[in-house]
Amino acid sequence: MVLVGFTADGDPVLNDPYAPDDAGVRRTGDRHRFEAAWQGGSGGIVYVIRPPDVPLPPPPAQPNW
Repeated sequence: MVLVGFTADGDPVLNDPYAPDDAGVRRTGDRHRFEAAWQGGSGGIVYVIRPPDVPLPPPPAQPNW
């Protein structure tokens, strides 16, 4: 799964490489189910892939940024 964005309500928009056809690749999931699977499977690890000219948002006060 590749997280490609969020809906206005905060639900994840995902690209599923195992979709049976091109029309089924883009999916919107339930935010709570996605978070449970992500946290349980990786402990919350994420890779941010972005073009070099797109800045990251400012870091929050949390030290784990």
